[in-house]
Amino acid sequence: MAAALLMLVGLCHAQEQPLEPLDRLASVAESVLRQRLAQSAPDAQVRIMPLDPRLRLAACPRVQGFLPRSDNLLGMVTIGLSCPGPQPWQIYATAQVRLIRPVVTAKRSMARGDQLTHEDLQLTPEDVSNAPSGLFTDMNAILGRTVRRPLSPSSIITERDLEPDFAVSRGQRIEMMADIGHGFVTADGQALQDGRLGETIRARNLRSKKIIQGVVSGPGQIRISQ
Repeated sequence: MAAALLMLVGLCHAQEQPLEPLDRLASVAESVLRQRLAQSAPDAQVRIMPLDPRLRLAACPRVQGFLPRSDNLLGMVTIGLSCPGPQPWQIYATAQVRLIRPVVTAKRSMARGDQLTHEDLQLTPEDVSNAPSGLFTDMNAILGRTVRRPLSPSSIITERDLEPDFAVSRGQRIEMMADIGHGFVTADGQALQDGRLGETIRARNLRSKKIIQGVVSGPGQIRISQ
């Protein structure tokens, strides 16, 4: 009887132990996340997902939060919360991070082979946290590019939707210009790589068969520094 009474007293004491409020945990998680976003995306929209209401955690004098080392803090993000006190615990909260940015989208339906003009494009606010890679934020950057596959109105335009904008294509016959100090000499060559303006590619001199490197300086043209 005495043992049962002592057990009951102990149980009551345990039930009276203060618990950590779940709303405080959510607040700590949001604060930690916003601190990391302050430099890269201060205007990001953060929503902490509800914690399990069945959680019973001992009250903590100082809850510590930590984030994964990943640089990508968009979309669904996990935040760690821990208590280093006399009754330590550790849990994880989840947040949804949205970042709205104006991106280039199609103003009308476009077919493969169409060349992009101002009339084809528009800037539309989109959540880029889960957007496809290779999107554009400047319409001028893709003016004149050729559509690779059909596009529907309002669809986000990405690099994969367009034909490559190479100034020099692999296998193409090109003009090679060499700077000799007081002028240039030219020779015919063959590009061994695709290249955009300003990129360094390898090419073969068609006369000497020697392989050299040069900087793409224009359509079908590379410049070689001596």
